Amino acid sequence: GYIKQTIDSLKRLQAKAARIIGGAYKATSGPALDIELYLLPIEQQIWKTSSETVSRILSTEKMPALAGFRLLRTTRSRGRQTPYVSPLAHTYRRLHQRRGETIEEQEVIPPYLAPPWWQGPNLRIAPSPEIARTQHKEFLKHPSNSIFVYTDGSGIDDNIGAAAVSPLTQCTKMAHMGSSETSTVYAAELQGINLALQFADDDAEKGNKRDRVVIFTDNQAAIRSFQTPTGRSGAYIVAEAIPLIDKLQRVRRTPVEIR
Repeated sequence: GYIKQTIDSLKRLQAKAARIIGGAYKATSGPALDIELYLLPIEQQIWKTSSETVSRILSTEKMPALAGFRLLRTTRSRGRQTPYVSPLAHTYRRLHQRRGETIEEQEVIPPYLAPPWWQGPNLRIAPSPEIARTQHKEFLKHPSNSIFVYTDGSGIDDNIGAAAVSPLTQCTKMAHMGSSETSTVYAAELQGINLALQFADDDAEKGNKRDRVVIFTDNQAAIRSFQTPTGRSGAYIVAEAIPLIDKLQRVRRTPVEIR
């Protein structure tokens, strides 16, 4: 009763808002407006918000145990035959039925990766591909003692991988990230940058002193991830790269640039 009344009220509210947005008549059907305006039905919108909330809780290290929604509640109210189930627990159970045990294998995303005062690498993003190519040609025209590495991440045949190539040291590093169901091309791009940082650290371990480390990548989202590292998908790769950046810049005194 109460749930149906709430859903009906939300449906009327969404239909009223959709008529205002679309400039439709009062008699226009609400479901038709949802289709025309690409609006999710209320039931699906509530499920989407609830499932995303549970997924975010599952992706943290401490919150699942703190929330305790995995535990079956056995308390019963007076005159009630079945135990109460919170909305959080109900959503978790529905997700568990759909996804099975893989729901417990979600990527852990920490709330933060570096303190606000962290001094990251120098980031350069060209306004257009043409300008990027011109800047790259200018970079190659002026020989320096810098080590530069080209990186890329891509997917083929449902597999995701990353690679980094250093023309100066004539070395290549590759990493298989898994299938397209467990990884993304964005994560592979981050891994490519991580491999490039490993190149630079290995080169410094051999006693080579470089003016700077320049990493070339074709993914702007991956570059921006190092501007203000925050908790999002692929954060575990950025977390691995941050100590390498600090080691190169603070200990090795070698500036890092990603472009």
